[in-house]
Amino acid sequence: RRGRTTMWRGSWGLALALAALACTEASAAVDRVRTLVVVDEMSVHTTHSQMFRMLEDQGHNLTFARADDGDLALSRDGEWEYENLVLFAAHTEAFGGEVDPEEVMRFVDSGRSLLLAVPPSATTPVRFMSEMCGILTDKKGGVLQDHFEFDAEDDGSHDLVVSRGFADVPAILDKGAKGGPVLYRGTGLMSLANPLVIPILRAPSTSYTEYPSELVDFETTMSMGSMTLLVAAMQGRNNARVAVSGSLEMFSDKFFNAKVSAASSQGQEAPSGNRAFVQDLLDWTFGHKAVLRVVGGATYR
Repeated sequence: RRGRTTMWRGSWGLALALAALACTEASAAVDRVRTLVVVDEMSVHTTHSQMFRMLEDQGHNLTFARADDGDLALSRDGEWEYENLVLFAAHTEAFGGEVDPEEVMRFVDSGRSLLLAVPPSATTPVRFMSEMCGILTDKKGGVLQDHFEFDAEDDGSHDLVVSRGFADVPAILDKGAKGGPVLYRGTGLMSLANPLVIPILRAPSTSYTEYPSELVDFETTMSMGSMTLLVAAMQGRNNARVAVSGSLEMFSDKFFNAKVSAASSQGQEAPSGNRAFVQDLLDWTFGHKAVLRVVGGATYR
């Protein structure tokens, strides 16, 4: 009888252990953050793999979808399907399914988060989303150039810009402001005098926007010098967070792994700071830092 009792207890112990493991795994699955990544081409999954791995390491359950997918949707039956949206679909004129700029803005208005890339070739709908968040982009085709702060690997266009213009926002940038200069190829951004907009990365003082098909007119060029933003963020009063970058390449594996040698640095090479900068940006945008949480309460008389 004693042997049977021992076996019985052992069986119960094993069953309880397995049940606890199953509950832990189920809890972990529930706790993973649902993030939709919308792209023009699925190749972005490969060219920007390190950034997406960062998100997965933070607990994001990533769903990739082409922007023209007929089944594309942020909500189903009145319920939001995702907590976060990464929109790397700059060339899309018309989104598939039920997604359009107005739906994306409703997503943000509900308190959810958005990471948006608006490179020089970005379409009107993508630019509209940025402007709705208080961040104005240069007109289509405008490319940021700098004849002093360009990287040694630049092809002569002087559009591979090296920026050290980190904003003094420790709640967002801690590692990123110490990780070395950021490589940037893209367009310029400006704030629409919105008090909720936060500058994150500025252009060098010698930068300006050029339109390749037009003569440079410094009187009408929107973006000049360090007033030009390269990356900006917005936190709504509903706690929604939005980050906008005028470059998609900034997030790429190529730029993460690059060595930076600006023309003004007399040949001195340093690892690019893109990885550390993007890590900070992702941490803040998707609520992994600078968040106040109530974990308990008590009433005293």
